[in-house]
Amino acid sequence: MPEPEADAPSSIPDFFASHVANQPDKLAVIGMDRSLTYGQLFTQASALAKGLYRLGLRPGDHAALMTYNLPEYSEISAAINLLSAGLIMIGYRSKPPEIEYIVDNSDAKIVIFYQDFADRIVPYRDRYKKLLPSGFISFGDSSIDGATDLKSLMIDPPDVDLENLPPPEKPATSMIYTSGTTGQPKGAARGGNTGDRTGAMEYLFSLLGILKLAADEVHLVC
Repeated sequence: MPEPEADAPSSIPDFFASHVANQPDKLAVIGMDRSLTYGQLFTQASALAKGLYRLGLRPGDHAALMTYNLPEYSEISAAINLLSAGLIMIGYRSKPPEIEYIVDNSDAKIVIFYQDFADRIVPYRDRYKKLLPSGFISFGDSSIDGATDLKSLMIDPPDVDLENLPPPEKPATSMIYTSGTTGQPKGAARGGNTGDRTGAMEYLFSLLGILKLAADEVHLVC
């Protein structure tokens, strides 16, 4: 078996951790109503991860999220990643039966949703059999009856060493679901560290070069 090249990366770098360490005051997320620096994003995500751990979410578990394109997405996804859990995205046009199916089929332990989608989830809470006891979590300008407020999970979080959590029995996979036009939706999973795949890092850095992306540019997510 040939030896790997000395300068070939063995896994994808943790860009988020690098930015937090080297430029914590640089803007990471720019929203309509609020923005977050890398340092603020890490602080918020860490507190949320610890709050979710207190609820019972563990490495290897799945968490479902239904939201618009909001800064909270970055906080939630980063928190889920810090817990080595998997993020299941739910399309914002999904109807109650579709939401229930995705949450159940993915074995999600919690479902986090923006306040606008409460009427598609909360009235049917008895149908969700696999969620943790406090597995309904909402965010927005108003609190939702029957759901834990996301911000409350960041207040006085427990002392959890996020860098030394027990390893999961089975690694979690982040997923989006197909449209299900010929049957029930199927979870399209991306498992494992994509940076370990042959040529992955070379492709990433060549793409950055082709697009001529610089450190001071802003990426628009529509």
